[in-house]
Amino acid sequence: MFNKKSNTAFNNKVFSSSTMGDMKPSMEFLYELAKKKDIKSPSAVARALKSSQQTLKNWEARGISKEGAMKAQKMFGCDSNDLLAMDLGQVKQPHTYPTVKDTPAAPPFVQDLKARAQTTKWPFKDVTVSQWETITPDDKGDIERFILRCVKAVDPPAKQRRPAPHAAAG
Repeated sequence: MFNKKSNTAFNNKVFSSSTMGDMKPSMEFLYELAKKKDIKSPSAVARALKSSQQTLKNWEARGISKEGAMKAQKMFGCDSNDLLAMDLGQVKQPHTYPTVKDTPAAPPFVQDLKARAQTTKWPFKDVTVSQWETITPDDKGDIERFILRCVKAVDPPAKQRRPAPHAAAG
């Protein structure tokens, strides 16, 4: 446990709970989440969150920042708003959500769809998939309708023709 009562998770006496002083609840909780992911030292937590050790030390004394809470949400699957509220005494235990690594395998039909999507050639030359993902669903619908209009203009559907009149036999 990463709190005052147990210093076994810290890597040496320099990082023991007695030398670190009081720690904000948000950071105690964050260190607990890290321990569950087998991240066992403050420096390892800092690396996982792409932050400096000094930043974590500041969070321990003052409480986690908004940016830190967002990083923790992404890395550990905890609710960033709840994490921030812990230091204000408004929340005792933040909600946690499964992270990508924790989620079970997708059902077979979803796996099949993903496999087909990976083998399908991307239709745009100058637009990347990541750029496409930034577009809102409404705008994607507008773009799709525009493409359909263009396709229909180039290759209009066959018009129904009336059969030619037959010559009367006589």
